[in-house]
Amino acid sequence: MEMRSEWHRDSPRTAFGCCICAANLIGVLVPVLVFELLFWTCPSLRRRDLSGGAVPRPLPPAVQRGYWPWAVGTQLTVLVTSATAGDILAPRVDLAAPSVGRLLLEMFVLSVVSDFGLYWGHRLLHASATLWTHVHSIHHRVPAPTARAVLYIHPVDTIIQQGIPMILAAVITRPSLLSFYVFTLFHLAETTFFHSGLDDSAALWQLVFLRLWLPFRAGAGHHDGHHRVSNHQGKTNNLGETFVCWDAMFGTRIGGKRRTA
Repeated sequence: MEMRSEWHRDSPRTAFGCCICAANLIGVLVPVLVFELLFWTCPSLRRRDLSGGAVPRPLPPAVQRGYWPWAVGTQLTVLVTSATAGDILAPRVDLAAPSVGRLLLEMFVLSVVSDFGLYWGHRLLHASATLWTHVHSIHHRVPAPTARAVLYIHPVDTIIQQGIPMILAAVITRPSLLSFYVFTLFHLAETTFFHSGLDDSAALWQLVFLRLWLPFRAGAGHHDGHHRVSNHQGKTNNLGETFVCWDAMFGTRIGGKRRTA
């Protein structure tokens, strides 16, 4: 009986850590490969308003040399964050399978709360001269949209923009394990797509990323606009990622109407 009790107490911690690790592998690495392949082999799928111009450019030599150290460092950070998140959230994770309605509701609340945290974390990374110089400017060295940019990022940047907001969202929402796994998978794949340079006005992407149904949804052009005009420290624009409402509410949105190309 004691062993059974111990297993039930520890299983959420293990399951949650494995959940984030698996979602990161599937939600980031696979989309990076798929979106890069589509971008380079199917020019008709590219957005026409790319910040780097209609013709894609290879990564600068300095970025190429430092790409893998930053990419590996980011993945190691995810592993450590996963273990920490498992310890924090184990008592709050429900292992029971949720109903479809509960899963959709929890995913929506997780998206809203985590994107609100991402907005302010992202804003801090630009507002702080120290964080911009030593942390966030690394990600902005990539001159044009490319799915590979999601891996070219400082580990501290990953923690501030993704780790902390997602953990806080889970603490507030207290979701089922399945809901958090699907949310993490979807969120990371969407983040990768927003960096890919692909045209999200196509019906397939509109359907996959729910832009047809959810209000205030940000498109890929929203984040590309950030990279186009905010490669500097200080006041910047388009800091939200999943929703445009935070930028609209706090005066940091550019582009007017939601862009679809």
